[in-house]
Amino acid sequence: MEEPLTAIEANRRLFRKLASDYDRTELCVASARHQRRLRAALAEALAIVPQKPRVLDACGGSGNVAQSLARQGLVPTVVDVSPEMVAQWRSKCHELGVEADVHVAPIEEFLRTDERTWDLIVFSSALHHLDDPGAVLEAAAARLGPRGAILTIFDPTQADRTVRIMRLVDWLGYLLIDQPGEFLTVVRRRVAGQGRRVAAGVEPHVGRTAERYALSGIDDFALRRKLEDCHVTVLVHERFVDARLAMVRLLLRIVRRSSAFRLLVQKPDRRDDVPG
Repeated sequence: MEEPLTAIEANRRLFRKLASDYDRTELCVASARHQRRLRAALAEALAIVPQKPRVLDACGGSGNVAQSLARQGLVPTVVDVSPEMVAQWRSKCHELGVEADVHVAPIEEFLRTDERTWDLIVFSSALHHLDDPGAVLEAAAARLGPRGAILTIFDPTQADRTVRIMRLVDWLGYLLIDQPGEFLTVVRRRVAGQGRRVAAGVEPHVGRTAERYALSGIDDFALRRKLEDCHVTVLVHERFVDARLAMVRLLLRIVRRSSAFRLLVQKPDRRDDVPG
């Protein structure tokens, strides 16, 4: 019997297809609003870590975070499961005149096997692609050096029924406007599936498995507790409204729902633990 599709393999398959269009269609890359938020979050993180930090761009893909850092003279190590996405970053490195430091591997495996410590580890629009985001953050915390920090940004908050519906509307509306062919494919698939039970053992849809928490979201408060158990200090826990469509963002504000979160945590300097 075929093994169940894991998030790691699903992401490999998904980004094999999406890599060439990712920078054009992915909100956190293509949106000027998201780029401003990312730059501000990176600046806040860089202000608290050692100078000339060793930076790990976890699940870095086509280099959205890495490109922003490279423009400031910092070239992070980029780890991603997709060779096609990493190739996009290599191409950008050539244009920027910097040397790429990349690893094609699941971030879980990299954190387990690579023995380096890091001053800053960034997860941008990444946690909702992982089987166990909490375990990955725990592994990342174990790789921080003194005063090292973890920044997570652009992941969805855990959703109630209202937010789930809005996320679905937001996604379908985006497809209708930007990818009408894919919109028709999704509609046909859903119409054909009405009234049918999914047979046991049938491989789940690759996109749903790759972005397994995109609709349901992640319990960011549980992630915060897990990080605090790792003896890091939570400096920022921000929840904010995020959606592709302005109409959906407005509706989220009207019903007073947050839809995305950011965490910034820091490991204390060992010298802080020494009695005065």
